[in-house]
Amino acid sequence: MDKFDMNDIYYSMFLEETKEQIEKIEQDLLILENGQDDIEIVNEIFRMAHSIKGASATMGLENMSKLAHHLENLLSKVRAKEISVDTNIINIFFKGIDILKQMHYQLSRGKEYDENIEGFIKEIQMVINTIEDKGYDKEEANLDLKSKDEQEIVEEKELDLEKSELKLIEGINPELNIYKIIILMNEDMRMKSVKAFLIVNNLLGISDIIKTVPAEFEKLSDSDFGNKFKLIIATNREYESIYENINSISEIKKIYIKRVRERRKEAVRVPKNVKIVQLKDELKKKEISTVRVDISKIDKLLNLVGEFIIDKENLNQISIELKRKYKNDLHVNKLLNVLSHINYIGSELQETVMSTRMLPLEHIFNRFPRMVRDLAKRFDKNIKFIIEGKETEIDRGIIEELLDPLTHILRNSIDHGFESCEERKRTGKDEVGILKLSASHEENNVVIEIEDDGRGINIDKIKEKVLERSLATEEELKKLSNKDILQFIFEPGFSTAEKVTDISGRGVGLDVVKSNISKLNGIIDIKTEKGKGTKFIIRLPLTLAIVQALLIKEGEYIFAIPISSIIEMIRLKGREIEERIHKVDNLEVFDWRNQAIPVIRVGEYFGIAKKTDSNKLFIVVVGYLEKRFAFIVSKLMGEQEIVIKSMGEFIGNGKLFGNIKGISGVSILGDGSFAQIIDVASMSKK
Repeated sequence: MDKFDMNDIYYSMFLEETKEQIEKIEQDLLILENGQDDIEIVNEIFRMAHSIKGASATMGLENMSKLAHHLENLLSKVRAKEISVDTNIINIFFKGIDILKQMHYQLSRGKEYDENIEGFIKEIQMVINTIEDKGYDKEEANLDLKSKDEQEIVEEKELDLEKSELKLIEGINPELNIYKIIILMNEDMRMKSVKAFLIVNNLLGISDIIKTVPAEFEKLSDSDFGNKFKLIIATNREYESIYENINSISEIKKIYIKRVRERRKEAVRVPKNVKIVQLKDELKKKEISTVRVDISKIDKLLNLVGEFIIDKENLNQISIELKRKYKNDLHVNKLLNVLSHINYIGSELQETVMSTRMLPLEHIFNRFPRMVRDLAKRFDKNIKFIIEGKETEIDRGIIEELLDPLTHILRNSIDHGFESCEERKRTGKDEVGILKLSASHEENNVVIEIEDDGRGINIDKIKEKVLERSLATEEELKKLSNKDILQFIFEPGFSTAEKVTDISGRGVGLDVVKSNISKLNGIIDIKTEKGKGTKFIIRLPLTLAIVQALLIKEGEYIFAIPISSIIEMIRLKGREIEERIHKVDNLEVFDWRNQAIPVIRVGEYFGIAKKTDSNKLFIVVVGYLEKRFAFIVSKLMGEQEIVIKSMGEFIGNGKLFGNIKGISGVSILGDGSFAQIIDVASMSKK
């Protein structure tokens, strides 16, 4: 039943913050599972579970609050070291996180989660009851205040900072943790001031002492000293290190440690089987103030900037006509000066608005470690997952469409790309397979690579399937390179897998992957070597919104070629045409910089005009990756910024415009006419 106001600012904030907390808990659980048994990670998970419990209770979400509360109870046992973190405990936590995700999904749709969670809560309680039935000795394993007996000696509020102490720590380096420590000494201990001196002396090796109580402990007799020694310290160390440092002193009964202030920035923790590689520039961090803005407002702003650019280009065209007719008019010259400034402001505005749409790829990359972990366990494979370049930014509209293709390729790789541990041993490979997901900028593109060191794709099996499905003849296959043969796996329903699982079948669904990438004006390539591994390479534009383009005209039609794809423009006339354009094996080529590159006559390619003899023509040399080819065009109209309108939803079998080849989108020009945007990437495949 719908009961939530999706437009309520507090509800929106709750959804956003809870989503971030759930994702962070999941990442920290992966760290714990990989043996990095850091009490601070446990504390961090505990704090986030506590926040989810409190926030959901405030919003009246009983189920979510109840689940978070029971997960918090289990975490408290882990914090107290009453429960060791094993596979069973991790799986319980992951199951709880999955339920929280489902709850969040339903809430984001304005509905409440109505599944019964009592069975899972009983599962958590059984684990807790089992531990309590064992009569676990709490005193031996706990660094913090836990048991009722301990609370009779030291009240928890004693570990909180007093007002005077809060002022005392204001000037302390914010990059250090601050702890309050209470040490209980044996009643019959002699020379307590000496023991206190040894404790302080030890702690000075790893921390700064801010305060001690008693202050002048060296001067006190045993009777005046009492049994408690309190300290406030600043350090970059964690609980265990502090505990071991103090516990090395004899005749200490109890040690209570509480972190009362966290350092400003903690190092990023990642699972041992996940490696995050950061660019050097990323390490030069600056403090940035941010504000949450509804994405619809940014989209609206971008649309307005697009309309502004169209009108700006129209003004530029009008100014050219005015200058030609009234070049000496004072008002026209003033208008041109103002227009020049408008062009500058427009470029700055466009760049700023575009930057607000750019998001780091970590928004989707961070979702994959859990998926890889679960699938590797399911197929009993040992896989080390490496992430590189997750700070690489790309347009938000592209990021949203990337999740499914990347998920499919990664699942394919784990299921069919990697050998079993036994098979890897037999072939002399390391039992641990390497799966790498990386991203980087190349000129005006973002390149995403998914690489594994598995068995590779069997080219011979692809050939067999091609012949079996009559996709090509044996003679045709002999003329194709291995790179061309690999393209068959993008055919609908194509698979070389010996068995198809519910997860994937190598090739099954890759046609959808290629289709999704093509809609983003990107391309996908494959490199593979039998027994060595496979690499999928996806190249995408930085943005789908606004680009600089060269306008050309064929007949009555206007086309736009993205400037980022153009290498050179050449005008040929007279004998130059015959000397530099000729045929080799029925392929028309152009002599360019001592090499012959293929020619594409734009008019003929799109069926607009037949080949005509002319004393002059224009050559536009374009490139994509390592390929170079020459467009022959009838008329150059000039360069301008264009706003791209995607045609992805209208192109394809059964769609409005059918299968249009070589066009990636359209743009409305300043005078109201249309320009079709040439897809250099797809034409380079021809």
